[in-house]
Amino acid sequence: MPDYVDGTAKPCMGGWGALSLTVAPDGTVYPCPAAAALPGLDAPNVRDHSLEWIWHESRAFNLYRGEEWMSARCRICELRAKDFGGCRCQARALTGDAARTDPACHLSPDHALVRDLVDAPTAPEPLPAGAAPTTPSYVHRDHPDDHRAARGHS
Repeated sequence: MPDYVDGTAKPCMGGWGALSLTVAPDGTVYPCPAAAALPGLDAPNVRDHSLEWIWHESRAFNLYRGEEWMSARCRICELRAKDFGGCRCQARALTGDAARTDPACHLSPDHALVRDLVDAPTAPEPLPAGAAPTTPSYVHRDHPDDHRAARGHS
């Protein structure tokens, strides 16, 4: 179940810098694929440091490991060893601060941000009076070979 539906934060990539890393084409190494979006991360580069040093010693990989960085509320939560505080990139995207409690968590002071998104109506806005609906600029095909039939090929 997605975290935004059940109100339980999911561990960021199994825990920040706990299971995997991402190496960008320029050699920059991140604790998760989306971490490049976090300002001030100061992610290291394999041209300057070994992967061993990056994994164990770099500020970027240690920034959100453990519990010291967590809010007081998260540090006493029974789920802290399972969700590791949730997703840092999601917290940053929704609150502007990667260190805030992941808003997906129902205990987060920012949980209303997620609830508002989930509960928002999904119906399109009504057209203004007299406006004609627009036709999408794409054609949906259920099968990759449908384009051949549309051109008269068999």
